Amino acid sequence: MPTIVHTTIPVDDVDRAQRFYGWVFWWSLQAVGSEGPPYYFVMTHDPQPMPSDMGMMPRIEANMKITSYIGVDSIDASMAKVREHGGMITMEKIPVKGMGWMCHFDDSCGNELGLWETDETAGTM
Repeated sequence: MPTIVHTTIPVDDVDRAQRFYGWVFWWSLQAVGSEGPPYYFVMTHDPQPMPSDMGMMPRIEANMKITSYIGVDSIDASMAKVREHGGMITMEKIPVKGMGWMCHFDDSCGNELGLWETDETAGTM
């Protein structure tokens, strides 16, 4: 069953965000990947550091918003359903090397969400 599997929070200043979320929630950030814009997994600490289903990245567009990703078995089939039922793909499918595929879409009410398909072979061929 498709469900929310990840949320990305764009930030204007990674250091400031790390201080804020660290002070308020005891979260820390762990840099991941070496390609593309920097990305950080949010680590919770209860009682040991554990990666959460959330990440942060520098805001790369002025209108960039928090995006929740829905895990699906087939991103291609889900993209087709989005289009068929009045949604619009706003960012085509791209690989996240060694992890999976993602895209962004607007639902029929104009809300932006993402789709995620886990695939460890994505971007490695």
